[in-house]
Amino acid sequence: MCSSNFILANISSGSASCQSCPDNTYSNSGDAVCTSCPSSCVTCTQTTCIICAANFQLTVPNNNTVTNYTQVCTACPEGQFSNQGDLTCQACASGCTTCTNSTACTTCSNNFQYNMSMMTCTQCSPGFFSTGGISQCMPCASGCASCDNNMTCLSCMINFGFALVNNSTTEGSCTACGPAQYSDGFQNNCTACSSNCLNCTAGDVCTMCASNYSLFQGVCVSCNVAYCSQCQTENVCFACMNSFNLNSTTNNCSCGFNYQVVNNTCGCPSGFTDNLQGCVNNCGVTNCISCQTNSSNLCA
Repeated sequence: MCSSNFILANISSGSASCQSCPDNTYSNSGDAVCTSCPSSCVTCTQTTCIICAANFQLTVPNNNTVTNYTQVCTACPEGQFSNQGDLTCQACASGCTTCTNSTACTTCSNNFQYNMSMMTCTQCSPGFFSTGGISQCMPCASGCASCDNNMTCLSCMINFGFALVNNSTTEGSCTACGPAQYSDGFQNNCTACSSNCLNCTAGDVCTMCASNYSLFQGVCVSCNVAYCSQCQTENVCFACMNSFNLNSTTNNCSCGFNYQVVNNTCGCPSGFTDNLQGCVNNCGVTNCISCQTNSSNLCA
């Protein structure tokens, strides 16, 4: 009689011997034949799995799926693996759906790209997608930051929002925001800029203002100071237009030296020459309004 996991063989030849049962089978002491183990058990007894095949782990059954078995082999969850004989499953690398060890992926999750030579999974860049497996990243539709496929957007890029259908936003496609609108790339809806703002990066951060308004620290301010390019408030100038000087006491913008306002800039009127210190009349005398008759260097 043979011991457990061995059966008597070569009886007819007269040289009977005990031979071990092959993998996935077992025998009790004295059995004439080997009996198959439950699926995925490499070695077992009549009541329990002992060693599991690769990508399976030993677990206690939740119900009587295997009659009288106290331990069974169950498949590793997606994204995990085991070697033959491991008691528990281990995590694959990030982005792997299946793998042979902790660094060698065989298939990837959605929105990851498979590198066959390196056996790695790399996440697709924003605006690209993949269908998993061993597929490569492909571009989403225009304006999409993320998508399920090249037709269905899940989120929109900055300054794009979900398309309007019957005045309601609908997932699926992203359209460019209109004038005086913005999208931060998180809410996926185009939102109006603040009042009198033509372009903005957020509702309260303007980058371009409507006419008769000046931009000050991201806000469009009505400006009543003549020749002021940037007002802090309606009547307080922060910076004057080019060539004008700001008088902080009177809070007005004026021309320096004896320059005059000509076509909304500081300069010299017709008949005068700029000598970099002021406007010089044709007679060559600084600050002279008119020259004496028949004289080229005397002021009248």
